[in-house]
Amino acid sequence: MNITLPVAWLVSMVAAWSASAADPQLVHSFATETKLKGGFTHAGGLLYSAAEKGGDHGFGYIAAFDPSDGSLTPVHHFPKDTKVKGGFTRVGEWLYFMTEKGGPTTGFSFIGRFEPSIWVVTVVREFETDVKAKSGFAEASGLLWFATEKGGSGNGSIEKVALDTGTLTSVAPLSLELGIKVESLAASADGRTVFAGAREGGDPAELSGKGAGSLLAIDVATGQIRKLVAFQAARHGTKLRGLTLAGEALWFIHEEGGDLQLNQGKGGGTVGKYHLTTGDLTTVHVFDGGATGFKPKGFVKTGDDFYFATEGGGAGGMGVFGALKGGARPEVLAELSAATSTKPDNVMSVVGNRLYFATELGGAHFLGGIVAFDLPNKLSAPALSIARAAEGKVQIRIQDTTVAPSVEFSSDPRGPWNPLHVQPTAGADGWTFEIAPTVPAQFLRAVSAQ
Repeated sequence: MNITLPVAWLVSMVAAWSASAADPQLVHSFATETKLKGGFTHAGGLLYSAAEKGGDHGFGYIAAFDPSDGSLTPVHHFPKDTKVKGGFTRVGEWLYFMTEKGGPTTGFSFIGRFEPSIWVVTVVREFETDVKAKSGFAEASGLLWFATEKGGSGNGSIEKVALDTGTLTSVAPLSLELGIKVESLAASADGRTVFAGAREGGDPAELSGKGAGSLLAIDVATGQIRKLVAFQAARHGTKLRGLTLAGEALWFIHEEGGDLQLNQGKGGGTVGKYHLTTGDLTTVHVFDGGATGFKPKGFVKTGDDFYFATEGGGAGGMGVFGALKGGARPEVLAELSAATSTKPDNVMSVVGNRLYFATELGGAHFLGGIVAFDLPNKLSAPALSIARAAEGKVQIRIQDTTVAPSVEFSSDPRGPWNPLHVQPTAGADGWTFEIAPTVPAQFLRAVSAQ
């Protein structure tokens, strides 16, 4: 039955299907040296990131990228050399970030809060000494956790900050024996443990005393830190990035190591995983410098798949973009080139049904740009019915599902998608939710986790 409803929404319920994704597309070319770092964080229809170069003072800026038209707008200019580490972490309506330096008073690291609704930055906490923050944030137990390179006893430390008070606590010092230069953090689903990936240290016998890195676990309640495993460069790889908790395993890439005949004896990198229950450490893939490239930079999980991009290798020598489908052997999806841009950032971001990453080279001005990749759509939508409700509202009923669907909206059917913040009501045959007729025109979808 066709119903004419007094509502401005266009309803788009996505049926179950799996489509082949197109090649990565360069959606923005940088006109000046930019070095966009730390991935993208979505807020209010825009994707926010931090540039290390450019801006009014030449020290970088906070950038707002509009995926609907490909425009990039500087919305806050850093007055000092700052270097945001690890991008932004969204807590509520605010975006938090950590810097390597650039504090307004001391010039050292500071914790900042960016309000995307008004484009204002507030300093939450400034360091009095040069700790050289190394990582972005991991959220656990209502606190933001991060790592430094010079804090603690001099080899860095694990720190935490309470956002409501700005109270900063040094949790545990790092050491060469434990592991140092932590860039990647991941929190357990229950918030009891923060995992850290050290790029060096662990086993001082490796790499002439530098160590090939390690995996660490920090007990949130006690602050106790323990070493799960130390890496060997030839066997496992070294210079860990992209630490990701998936089920009972920690996944990661190593930028170097593996086959030490590649990359002038440094190795071309690996993909690895560590099983938290069994303690098994597995090298999933060794990058060969040819078809699968070498020196992996970005790494992100979406669905059952892990996506990556390399800095070198491939047919043209400029790197590749690929995926481990279901965590299996990598499949190269596209070659990176001067046209698509190359030298990818260390962080990839999935927003809606798109994957984004920034590059430093290639593009229209050979200064890099922003690359977008449309992910294969594997969303599931059950049966749908629409009816009038009280006060002119529209009632949407989603049938034949036992799990409450998440309701999302977007101005573009390709995304990015935002949560609608409506609570579906359980019924005998599914779920219902209501939408006011005053809501602006958007695309709407309800996605079932089944």
